[in-house]
Amino acid sequence: MPGSAWPCHILLVYPAIPPDTYWSFKYALRLIRRKSALPPLGLVTVAAMLPEEIDLRLVDLNFETLDDGDLDWADMVFVSAMRIQQSGVAAIIAAARRRSVPVVVGGALATATPEDLAGADYLLQGEVEASIDLAADAQLLEGMHWAGFNEVFIGIETPSTRALAETGKHHNLKADPADAIAVIQRAGLEVMGGFIVGFDSDGTDIFVRQVRFIQQAGIPQAMVGLLTALPGTRLFERLRTEGRILQAASGNNTHSFTTNFRPRMGADNLRRGYRRVLATLYGGNLANFMSSPVRCSSTSGPRPTWTGSMTSSASYSRLSSTTRSWRPTGSSPSLRPGAGAPPPSPRPRGASKKSMWIFAMMWSTITKRSPGASGACSSLLHQSSIGTVSTCRRSRHSRALSDGEAIMPTNTILATLRGLLALIVYTLNTLFWCVFLFAAAILKLIVPAAGFRCRCSAVLNFIAVRWIAVNNFNMRLISRTRIRARGIEALRAGNWYLVISNHQSWVDILVLQNIFHRRIPFLKFFIKKELIWMPVLGLAWWALDFPFVKRYSRQTLARKPHLRGHDIEITRKACAKFCQLPVSIMNFVEGTRHTAAKSRAQQSPYRHLLRPKSGGIALVLQTMGAQMTSVLDVTIVYPQGAPRFWDLVCGRLEDVHVHVREIPIRRVPAGDYFGDPEFRPVFQEWVNDLWLEKDARIQVILEKNARNADGTSIYPRAA
Repeated sequence: MPGSAWPCHILLVYPAIPPDTYWSFKYALRLIRRKSALPPLGLVTVAAMLPEEIDLRLVDLNFETLDDGDLDWADMVFVSAMRIQQSGVAAIIAAARRRSVPVVVGGALATATPEDLAGADYLLQGEVEASIDLAADAQLLEGMHWAGFNEVFIGIETPSTRALAETGKHHNLKADPADAIAVIQRAGLEVMGGFIVGFDSDGTDIFVRQVRFIQQAGIPQAMVGLLTALPGTRLFERLRTEGRILQAASGNNTHSFTTNFRPRMGADNLRRGYRRVLATLYGGNLANFMSSPVRCSSTSGPRPTWTGSMTSSASYSRLSSTTRSWRPTGSSPSLRPGAGAPPPSPRPRGASKKSMWIFAMMWSTITKRSPGASGACSSLLHQSSIGTVSTCRRSRHSRALSDGEAIMPTNTILATLRGLLALIVYTLNTLFWCVFLFAAAILKLIVPAAGFRCRCSAVLNFIAVRWIAVNNFNMRLISRTRIRARGIEALRAGNWYLVISNHQSWVDILVLQNIFHRRIPFLKFFIKKELIWMPVLGLAWWALDFPFVKRYSRQTLARKPHLRGHDIEITRKACAKFCQLPVSIMNFVEGTRHTAAKSRAQQSPYRHLLRPKSGGIALVLQTMGAQMTSVLDVTIVYPQGAPRFWDLVCGRLEDVHVHVREIPIRRVPAGDYFGDPEFRPVFQEWVNDLWLEKDARIQVILEKNARNADGTSIYPRAA
């Protein structure tokens, strides 16, 4: 690297894995409530090796977006990727070059096809990956166990010795692969195996041999793919000399059901045999489906005892109880600074417990969702290039979207029961805490002492926080909604905040209360005065000093001019109460929920937003600006479209994306919005700029999720 000084800011970027590939685990991730299957360990390892004085920022594009601010902040960008992520790397390089930010690319992609990375400034090549001879290195296994590793991907490729010799993988011939895998698993590492069919020496018996080896070796996650000839390899050069190369390699050898060369056994034979392998390993036969994790458990820890036949009707409960009661015989050592050397010998651990649980949930989802789903899954497998997990997700209850993805069942008895249960919990929780709220509020009302009222306000906030805590637990337990929030890490509960957000649904309130719970002071919303008559909740909002605002039409103000400024005075009085304790004042700047009809009526210049109203937040800032720490600009995005509350409680709302941007109060225009005619357009322009950025951010998130980029709802509505 030229020069002696390191860059001050290094941005570490992990490209997104294309969704319809093996590596994305797109459908399985939703079952285990995870955002990504593969953490960017390569980048994290590099980060640990860099000098401490360098500022680092990590962005994983599998569940985050790369903002312009990230690239503007960076002095250099580090990227690590596999070949399957090539298109994402190209986009990162292009974005960085537009800002003249140098890019360093490493990982398997940089070594395999450096010619595809002409735009990168530096390449890190020659990186290696684990192979089957890891079993012979006891010290390395011991160190990996001590460091907390629990999985390792190994390219086993094939049980055929002829094919291994053909490809030059002589290290896989040094020992029996099944024995080596058992050694690795006994060290506490679950083996994720990579397998290939389609070698020139493969006969039609290779498909049965692959399945038999995978099951006997006990490999829960077997990536079986078609042979691909990559540029720069001896295989590619030989096939090109023989005139057998058909097209460029995409890097996706599991979902396309095609090869980039003419296989010796014939393309049709290879395709049929490959489908048989997948159908056998992951199809409707539960015995085949679970045999690998069960065998893995026998080598990595105490073996579960299976009784009876493994039929779909009884398998889930048996497997669930087994995984709950099964424990490894040893424990992983603590990993902390100064922990010392690794333990003298690796201890048996339940390396496959996680895979067994994943497989169990996948099977339960299939069998519980639709009668006869296992048979349907097997037949669909032969029609789809996505594999078992994706096809099984598409039951007869699900509704296909434009890109082929399916949402959770919407019109089922189970969803209705879930919704009723959630409503009961929400109602009982509200009634329980409101008893204490009303008692404290009455004391605050009848005792005029300022100090006593301040203490009552603190008690009321304490009760409200507990109320919201149970609501959040209910949302996680019953509603199954995943909220992906970004930008909330640095918030503090002792600060004063003005929170502004777009508004689409009543669900917005529950989402905001969820992500900000215990991170900032309890949220106080501006509420329409008519809502004070809402049973129970209206009194609760009054007890918590929520400002009730009455909005008057232009016609009403023309008839009754004395009402002009009435809502402003109410806001001033409310803000005066908030000066005693830290508070978060929440304002939906659009003033009402966004709908397409309202947007057309307003002739809104925004694609996903209504026109913002600046007066309310200007008054809060004018009244409390000296105490405010920051403005929190919140963007809420529902990739499935704006939901109703019933959609949330029924479990139909799968994902919510929330972006929080903290704006220090010193960067907010200050002035007299109502008394200074020159300041008003300045402040309005500032708010309009926020809304332009918010509208663009919503579009980016919608496009990234590829659900319904036009923002329309996919939830069922009454005719």
